Amino acid sequence: MADTAARTLYLYTQASHQPWSTLWPAGVLGALVWLVRYGAALVDGKGANGKGGTWIARLPVSLLAGIAAAVVALLVFALWSWLVLWVRWNGGEPLDWFTFGNAYTTPLLCTLIVLALGLTLIAGHFAGFLNLSTLQPFYSARLTRAYLGGSNGKRFMPGSGAAPAQQHAAQRARLSVAEPADGDALSLNTYYDPAVLAPLHLINVTLNLTVDPAEQLVQRDRKGKPLCVAPGPFVLPATASRTVPEDAFVRFTVDGQRYFPETHKAGGSELSQSRTLGDWIATSGAAVSTGLGRSTTLGTSLLLGLANLRLGTWWPSYPLDAGSAPRAGGAERNRVQADLAGSPWLGGFITLFRTQYYLACELSARFHGTRRGWQYLSDGGHFENTAVYELLRPERGVGLVVLCDCGADPGYQFGDLANLIRLARIDMGLEIVVDAAAAGDGVLGSVFGTQEDFLPAARQNPAAANKCALLLNVYRALEPAATRRPVSRIVLLKPCRIASAPVDVQQYGTGHPAFPQEPTIEQFFNEAQWESYRELGFSIGQLVFGGGAAGDAVARALWAR
Repeated sequence: MADTAARTLYLYTQASHQPWSTLWPAGVLGALVWLVRYGAALVDGKGANGKGGTWIARLPVSLLAGIAAAVVALLVFALWSWLVLWVRWNGGEPLDWFTFGNAYTTPLLCTLIVLALGLTLIAGHFAGFLNLSTLQPFYSARLTRAYLGGSNGKRFMPGSGAAPAQQHAAQRARLSVAEPADGDALSLNTYYDPAVLAPLHLINVTLNLTVDPAEQLVQRDRKGKPLCVAPGPFVLPATASRTVPEDAFVRFTVDGQRYFPETHKAGGSELSQSRTLGDWIATSGAAVSTGLGRSTTLGTSLLLGLANLRLGTWWPSYPLDAGSAPRAGGAERNRVQADLAGSPWLGGFITLFRTQYYLACELSARFHGTRRGWQYLSDGGHFENTAVYELLRPERGVGLVVLCDCGADPGYQFGDLANLIRLARIDMGLEIVVDAAAAGDGVLGSVFGTQEDFLPAARQNPAAANKCALLLNVYRALEPAATRRPVSRIVLLKPCRIASAPVDVQQYGTGHPAFPQEPTIEQFFNEAQWESYRELGFSIGQLVFGGGAAGDAVARALWAR
């Protein structure tokens, strides 16, 4: 199909004799890629109306993405074929094949093939291209500037020993709202240093896994595992031949199994360099990428890959099993050779064309997880979107969790909570149950409710006008119901339009019906939108935890319960 389309396009451009005729195929491809990027914003809001909406909205996303990916891929292949035909036929019509084909164009085409193969071999050894060619560095830089740069005191220190013009330029660079400055980026080792007395984050990402014969459940359904970056000294066995000073205070775990990053001090590619705190946070928020966890399909991966909507990160690591030493050097080579013992030709191909191989894995939705030395990481929400999953692990012993359930949920179906309940029951033997008694309490019931209290029809009841939270009890599933006691409590805060919100928030909600459940793909908030969300969250916090006009009665009753 691509060859037929390319020959047709080529003959048409030659017959038209218009300068623009040789450029419009590339223009069509650019327009299609733009449409893909624009359409990605619609994916996040799909299904918001349940069974309503247009027939297009009711079609599976994977089907629509597959059709669009086939069209874009066909056009990409056709354009490359068109270029080959243009070289082969020397920019003219193929009237005399023997004269045109062999006398001049065959040596030229062979030269281009050799040159392309040489460039391909070179690119295959520069695996840093995998991460440098994505939107991840741009995304990470913006997040680092916005959230870490805001507290960097170096931005406000005047320069010394420089001319006034140079000082002014340096000050403008320090105060830039776009680019990180020196001191904005923090290493995980600095952030998790035990000497820093501050709240520390557990950073959740998804390790994509679609191909693993030993993990049929993961391969067919979840298509990923949770990877947690957390504080904790990483103690290597005595037999280890290497140390990890760059990550001495960091613990990487995949489903509770310890992992060790393949970092190198010097000479390693960008892929193997230690990632900063901003890099990990950006990966944790990589919602649109070729790897989407349980939502990964061939169509979505191919489409987003061809449009370069890739916010994920390739990360080299290997497992550190209890009592075993880490593989010293060549972990990637050893892993591939062990996994491909029956296919030596494929192992050689990966060695020569490593960059292209992993890029092909992205486009074809084939993520091998820990069966390869490099893993593809994406948004933690691709496995579990509330981030409570890691806090429920029995070894953590967390007794109280405050959950801000801020995934786009315009129908208030609590899909993210349902996914958490299923995962906690299957993986940890825990049951998460809504505390209906709290919803019926004379004091707590003014704020706490059940799922039904958040439906649009129920919000018309004045008694539910300020309900914005659920109280959840976590039990061990095997304990008898009569004697069981909660091992943890979850206070779930749900963004909704409460009656006690200030006038400006009410006015914004009236003009924007989707507020406060607008699609999370929207990343550009104007001042009114930003302030409305901030003030609504602050008002909900005061209702539940006290300090507002309603007093502290709910907070005292909650703590007593």
